[in-house]
Amino acid sequence: MKLKLFTLMSVALGLTRTARGGVAEGLKAIDRGDYASAFQELLPEAKAGNRHCQAVVGKMYEEGNGVARNYEEAAKWYRRAADQGTASAQVALGVFYQKGRGLTENYQEAMKWYQAAAAQGHGKAMYDIGTLYENGQGVARSLQEAARWYLRSAQQGEVVGAYEVADKYEMGQGIPQSDVEAWAWFGVAAAAGYRDAAQRRETIGPRLTVPETQEATRLRDQRLKK
Repeated sequence: MKLKLFTLMSVALGLTRTARGGVAEGLKAIDRGDYASAFQELLPEAKAGNRHCQAVVGKMYEEGNGVARNYEEAAKWYRRAADQGTASAQVALGVFYQKGRGLTENYQEAMKWYQAAAAQGHGKAMYDIGTLYENGQGVARSLQEAARWYLRSAQQGEVVGAYEVADKYEMGQGIPQSDVEAWAWFGVAAAAGYRDAAQRRETIGPRLTVPETQEATRLRDQRLKK
């Protein structure tokens, strides 16, 4: 399993399929950490309609990389990319709506954009849908639906999804309690160094029998190999 985190570089990866001219130079600048130069190279491409550049420019405005942080500008560029079907931008736009960042808070709009990205197999979008269900934001609160979406996210290789579904398995919230599954999914998250996943896994270990430990280890290793 290829573990994933939502970062500037994860958004920029979409550029590699169409890299040319300013796009190629922008990628090189990102690689060497020269975000100001990257922004100058990618902005004209974004204005010309390159959806991947639009997503990266949005991320740069959001994080203040190479340009002053500006959530309104970030939202504008994310929307342009999202309207063209860029999943990472659809997720980012959904987050902005969910958190009221650069846009008026609107949980229904957040769900719409998360679902659009989830339909393309985007694991982070699946996790975010889970958070809407867990918090009862724009939908009836449902721990069952939250756990289902966290699991789908984890199965797509999303680290935060692995952590959250492990938590739900340990607590038996929205999903049948299983220390074996909790240990295995915490192990997946721990492999990426995520939060306190390793510590959470270790607290479960003493509760497992030897056969259960062997099964949990098998499941973890199987998931990490996918």
